Amino acid sequence: KSREDFMSGITEEFLEKTISEILGTTQKDIADTWGSFADFLKTSSKSAIGNAEKIRLDKEMFSELIDIN
Repeated sequence: KSREDFMSGITEEFLEKTISEILGTTQKDIADTWGSFADFLKTSSKSAIGNAEKIRLDKEMFSELIDIN
């Protein structure tokens, strides 16, 4: 984990700040941001790159399949 954090530029200060923000989040904070999240869910896209055969087996998850050979 230390190597991954170093390679990603994640510092001890960043982790401390992130944990503090998570622990300080209130129900009101979540409620206040729900509208933006709900909008995101309506307009977001799903994409997958991988084994074409397996993706085709789950094609109902996607509105469109594009072969990028």
